[in-house]
Amino acid sequence: MTTCAALAATLLAAMGAHAERAAVLELQAPGLLPGAQHDLDAAVRESMAGLGYQVQPLEQTRAAIEDAMSAGLQCVFAKDECALKVGLVAEVQVVVTTSVETIDDKMVLRGLFLQTEGKKQERRRAAAAIVLPSSDGGASVRAFVERLVTGRGAPTPLPVRVVVEPVDAAVKLDGKPTTTGVRWLAPGDHVLDAAAAGYTPGTLTFHVERDLVTDPVTLRLEAEPAKTLTWVGWTAAGVGSLMMVGGGLGAGVTELMLRTGSVAHDNRDAVVTLGLVGLGTAAAGLVVVGAGVAVALADG
Repeated sequence: MTTCAALAATLLAAMGAHAERAAVLELQAPGLLPGAQHDLDAAVRESMAGLGYQVQPLEQTRAAIEDAMSAGLQCVFAKDECALKVGLVAEVQVVVTTSVETIDDKMVLRGLFLQTEGKKQERRRAAAAIVLPSSDGGASVRAFVERLVTGRGAPTPLPVRVVVEPVDAAVKLDGKPTTTGVRWLAPGDHVLDAAAAGYTPGTLTFHVERDLVTDPVTLRLEAEPAKTLTWVGWTAAGVGSLMMVGGGLGAGVTELMLRTGSVAHDNRDAVVTLGLVGLGTAAAGLVVVGAGVAVALADG
């Protein structure tokens, strides 16, 4: 048994000698209790080791970063180019950075996986809702690290902040009524619809591949154009109607006067002219009514 154990240890050592070295930068967790931060950081490191990486001791990584900073390195470690520089200084093939944030009483773990050597130099980002290792034995962290490193594994719903203007608009997400604010959505394509009185309904298709809390999904509805032509059209129709009524009455009165002989012979031509004017006014009113109605219907 001793010989077998020694042989196994030798094989493991040989395998480890060829495993990629990884620098796992210290987990960033503002607002999280130090004990919880330590547990999550340790779980990330254990998960990397479980995938076959030689995880550089944190003290050694810190020393490399301090040396680089003393030499003038100033950057945000979560950004790709900065992580690459850290990896080169630490003399590792892989760099992993992680951070955690509490959103809606849930913890969201974000990470960057970066290869510093090789032709592909893979870069991958991932985010997932997790729980503390004390709650699930580190299963959610292991699943996250595996997906971050390999790109495989089932993703978890991610927080997406939804903003719609105007704020009183009726909102639908993937065809179902919802409200604005933070929504937890599965990675992939989603459709946001909104409608409000006085506004043109809007639709927005968006893709979720990371959490979108600080970079919200925003749909702004456009106000409907004022119905100016509608008002003008109906006003014209009203004026035309008055012209029709007035002209018709005038023509009718003159016709009655001529039929009853109540017009003096000397005034007959003037009355006939007045009647013709009434008929013309009524006809013009009919045209105005038709045009006004047409304009109003076309605008609204």
